[in-house]
Amino acid sequence: AAVPPAGFCSLFRYASGSDRMLLFLGVLGAIGQGCSGPALSFFMKDLFQALFLPNDNGSQPPHASGPHHHRDEKVMTNLWTFLIVGLVTFVASYSAYACFARVADNITLQLKTRFFDELLKKPVSWYDEHDATVMATRLTNDTYEF
Repeated sequence: AAVPPAGFCSLFRYASGSDRMLLFLGVLGAIGQGCSGPALSFFMKDLFQALFLPNDNGSQPPHASGPHHHRDEKVMTNLWTFLIVGLVTFVASYSAYACFARVADNITLQLKTRFFDELLKKPVSWYDEHDATVMATRLTNDTYEF
């Protein structure tokens, strides 16, 4: 008999209130990480504009030489912008991973605990018909698949 697949929301029925908060924070982190690509594209425009600003004496790079302090300031500003976006992306990605991993660990622990509690409720005669080592293997494999 095939077991019907569980619905998405039913996967989180063992999640506690703090797990739901971690899920929310993880989703926010994932959204932040997903927004980093378009943000970098948006700021890339400013970087290219800064790279091709005329020199301070009005000559055009890269062929003409001359002082280029204004262009350097703009490029450094864009460098800091890219660095900040990179740091925000790192924090968002890490927080999403950490939150999702923590929730998965907590839910898996709940499932293992409930499974073990049910095994302890079985009468001793039940273990005469069922192998206890199979139950331990099944517990490990099933929660790993989850």
